[in-house]
Amino acid sequence: KARGKNEIPFFLGTYTGVNHAPLGKSEGIYRAVVHTKTGEMRLVGLMAKVDDPSFLACSPNGRYLFAVHERDSGEVSAYEIQPDGGLLLLNRRPTMGPHPCFVSTDPAGKVVLVANYSGGNVVSYKIEENGHLSEPVSVYAHTGRGADPDRQAMPHAHAFRAAPGGKFAYAADLGTDKVYGYHILPETGVLQPIENHFIHTGAGSGPRHMAFSQNGRWLFLVNELDNAILSIRLNVQNGKMTIKSKRSSLPANFVGTSYVADVHLSPDGRFIYVSNRGHNSIFVGKINLTNGAILPVQQISCGGDWPRNFGIDPSGKLLLVANERSGKVVSFQRNSRNGHLTPTGHELSLPKPVCISFPKT
Repeated sequence: KARGKNEIPFFLGTYTGVNHAPLGKSEGIYRAVVHTKTGEMRLVGLMAKVDDPSFLACSPNGRYLFAVHERDSGEVSAYEIQPDGGLLLLNRRPTMGPHPCFVSTDPAGKVVLVANYSGGNVVSYKIEENGHLSEPVSVYAHTGRGADPDRQAMPHAHAFRAAPGGKFAYAADLGTDKVYGYHILPETGVLQPIENHFIHTGAGSGPRHMAFSQNGRWLFLVNELDNAILSIRLNVQNGKMTIKSKRSSLPANFVGTSYVADVHLSPDGRFIYVSNRGHNSIFVGKINLTNGAILPVQQISCGGDWPRNFGIDPSGKLLLVANERSGKVVSFQRNSRNGHLTPTGHELSLPKPVCISFPKT
């Protein structure tokens, strides 16, 4: 059945091109449900048979799902979420660059933003009244390189997200060690670089993902290559960025290899969560919204291997981790008072799960 009492739905993006022994291959976008009290998960089924839907975003009104297909010929798809939870393909557009790895919408649900990893560029689209995507509206190519010759020989846009309020959008570029700021014109989807277009995040840092405080005054950036969490102050008038504090997502005594993957804030904005691939953990921190400082409160095993992406359900009671290499989605209960995570003991097997997205219901 599609959904039972106390169950909420979520969508799963996967990598489809790799055989994942013993689970086989994933085939596209899946739908699952999780029990809000126990954390038990149940796979409902394959909703869209498509290539490498590695990142997903649900529209603010809960009606649409957008997915990027991380292939040489990059594409982004728009789906209408059906009453039974199925996905109806509306249309598909080119992303104007290879290997798109990130998609999001602005807060009003009028604009879709895409980052192309190998393309090193960012793209905007207008969401039409019927949920279809317009032709690409604005395309901006980043330039330069970073300190790491293997990972930073060219620009690699890795995330592109609008800040609360919808006036500005920010792009993390792993290849150039920069975060770029853009004005968004929500009625048209047009992007324009802000006056202070970018900030440097440190040589070889590798900016990857970001999350915002609810008031739009803080951007929390995670770096894949130096495993740092940066607290960046945002000027809500002109979008200018100022780095205020920095800390590691790893324990001080860790000496192995690890790469930060994802970051989310709790719905109340008090706590920050960061996934570490290699150390295979989730860092939990308490945010001081006055100065941006992050106080560590917990470091907990992610319950699998290579926690690429994770999601916090809209109520903030559950956190689900997509462990890419072990082919498991693992659930945690979240204590809203102190931010702590507790494993539920439940997991869901699926080959190469790499993105979790909760639709607004």
